[in-house]
Amino acid sequence: MASSKFSEQLDTYLKDNSDIKIFDFPKHEKNLKCIGKGGFANVYSTTFEGENYALKSFKQSEELDENEFKDFMKELKMFHKVDDHPNVIKFYGISRNKLFDDFADSTNKGLDFSQISKRIRDIINLENQDPQNTFNCLYNKENNNNSEWLCLLGFFYLEGIGTEKNQITARDTFEKARNNTNGNFMAKFYLGECLRNAYGTEKNLASAKLLYKDIRGECARAANSLGLCYLKGIGYKTKKKAIKCFEESYKKGCISARNNLGNCYQFGRGTKKDEEKAFQYYLEAAEYGIIVAQYNTAECFRKGIGTAKNLDSAKQWYNNSAKNGHKNANNKLNSINRNQGVDSNQIFPQFLEKIHITR
Repeated sequence: MASSKFSEQLDTYLKDNSDIKIFDFPKHEKNLKCIGKGGFANVYSTTFEGENYALKSFKQSEELDENEFKDFMKELKMFHKVDDHPNVIKFYGISRNKLFDDFADSTNKGLDFSQISKRIRDIINLENQDPQNTFNCLYNKENNNNSEWLCLLGFFYLEGIGTEKNQITARDTFEKARNNTNGNFMAKFYLGECLRNAYGTEKNLASAKLLYKDIRGECARAANSLGLCYLKGIGYKTKKKAIKCFEESYKKGCISARNNLGNCYQFGRGTKKDEEKAFQYYLEAAEYGIIVAQYNTAECFRKGIGTAKNLDSAKQWYNNSAKNGHKNANNKLNSINRNQGVDSNQIFPQFLEKIHITR
């Protein structure tokens, strides 16, 4: 089941009933055959480890209403309750699409695209699979009318997972997923990212903002990206809108929005400067693994921004940021080790503002 507005209710039930097994959907999907369609799910037959099984595939959340979800939960509880009845087909558990679930969760939390890419590769490796084979599987599903698979395929193109990087094809694939009859908010978000960052298309902040506004209720990170659009605007009031977006995004679970709030308070963008508050925002996001926040925390410790100078702590956070792929962190770490630190605030103040922001 994909991440959705009903996931929390289902997850709570699964936690309370730990005897229900969770199966990874891709292991079963190679030989699926549709044998029936119902109000809220399709039924498939499959063979796994020499045994025949029936799989009921839950519709995507965008197609469901509250009553249909209640019917699903009622059926799930009924099957679980009568599991040992001799005249009932045995209930084995729930199969979940782990790859898309983690992709959606990592996106919403605000992880850098490189981090999301690494998580996807790690999941593929844990399943003893190959990135190219996984890409081919997604590619073969392209015309299966499933926006989740299309969205994943677009990200594989964007980050070069199992294929060559191709921003144009990535953008076109996100567009196809968005226009799909069961298109989900993830497709709209990534299409917005392409438009905002000129990935495979011309930069168009106005169109990106419309997409983010349309899904900000469903996608925590959409409000964060909308805030970044407002930061590009002119005037104090526009910058103030950015802060409201970052606050909204963080409350909904996007950790990187906290880093962007830190940027606003450090440089007085849409608010009064408050370096102590900026440092606290950076540190909180850094502890959750946001790469640029780890770098910003190191900068604060090195220069005494909102906290006491502490070169040991600075080195620790530069090191964490460098390990996660921040391009400038190694240079700063080497600079401290050579005892030749340079205050970049005095040399590149405008550039510094930009690199402190989480995309």
